[in-house]
Amino acid sequence: MIRSGFLQRYTDFGTKHFSDNYTKYSLQSLTKAEELELRKGHNAISRICDSSGVDVYNATRGGELEVYPRVDLQQTLRS
Repeated sequence: MIRSGFLQRYTDFGTKHFSDNYTKYSLQSLTKAEELELRKGHNAISRICDSSGVDVYNATRGGELEVYPRVDLQQTLRS
């Protein structure tokens, strides 16, 4: 079970992202070098968070990012 006040502030399931600067990327739109850097960045974040005792979860629908354990955001918020 995950409870986070921060998370709950940003769970508007409408079409607006919580950041006005958000750009949606897909792996198909990235070069191989950009994809590698993105994956390396997430692996580094995962290692840093793990060593600091911070849990990070992937609550996206679909996608290919498998660095973090997947959770169902709707189910998590109901818990």
